[in-house]
Amino acid sequence: MVAKASGELKAILEKYFSTNGLIDSNNRIEAFGGPRRLTAIAHGVRLRQEDVVREVMGPPKSIAYDNLGEPTRAAMSFAEKQGVPVSKLVTVNTPKGDYVSATQLIEGRVASRVLAEVLPQVIQEISWPMSNYKGCWGLYARS
Repeated sequence: MVAKASGELKAILEKYFSTNGLIDSNNRIEAFGGPRRLTAIAHGVRLRQEDVVREVMGPPKSIAYDNLGEPTRAAMSFAEKQGVPVSKLVTVNTPKGDYVSATQLIEGRVASRVLAEVLPQVIQEISWPMSNYKGCWGLYARS
């Protein structure tokens, strides 16, 4: 049971760490267990997630700006939704025509904050044979 749980712990941690950008595929996680403990060692964990820059396409330029070049409600709504001022919108030439685009900078979070969110989920995902039996925790508490 402990060996199975250790294997699950390793797989679940690898999933969450890589999904959240805390380790690369070449880093490794080791998991160990004993009768009352599960332990994991993660090698090469980043202290902070990397910042991500992404470009989000908006409405066509013909809809985003009027004949005088002033932003329309469509441009203002798009900018507001992306969290950027209208002045930061740029026009991008695509095969479909000119579109308005916004560049977003998503700052990476500190690893300790990510781990505070992730680790409770990791623990809950480990399956135990008696985890569906409601009375089993009372037996462990008395022994």
